[in-house]
Amino acid sequence: MTSSRPVIIICETGFRWTAAWRRCDTQAKSRVETVNSLTACAERLVSAPASFVIVEASGSNIPALLDWLTWQYFERREAAVVIVGDAILNEWRYELMERGAIVVATNERQLPAVCAAARRHVSSWRPN
Repeated sequence: MTSSRPVIIICETGFRWTAAWRRCDTQAKSRVETVNSLTACAERLVSAPASFVIVEASGSNIPALLDWLTWQYFERREAAVVIVGDAILNEWRYELMERGAIVVATNERQLPAVCAAARRHVSSWRPN
C-alpha cells in the first residue's frame, strides 16, 4: 500500500454528483475533491493512488472511459472506481465492471451504497 492518505475524488463536468455526495455522506471523514476530466483524475491519483474515485459517465465519454478504466486497473490497483451517470450506463454496466469499476450507479438513490463502499475502502487503508 501507499503512504499517501486516500481521498474521495469525484470526476464530473458539473457538480450534480458532488452535491448529491455531500447530501448522502454526512459522516465523511475523508477529503472530497472534484476534478473535471479523466486526465486530472489520473494526475491526482499519482499522489493518492489508494483513493476512492467516482467518475461521471455519459454516452459520449464511455469509449475513453473504458480505456481509462483498463489503464487504472493495471496501474493503480489500490484505487476503487465507481461509475455514475444516467440510465444509458445500464447498456455498459458489465463492460465497465469487467474493466474494474466496483459499482455502476445510474441514479442518486444508489449513492448510499456508494458512500458505504467509500467508507469501507478508506477505512481499510494502512500506511506503509
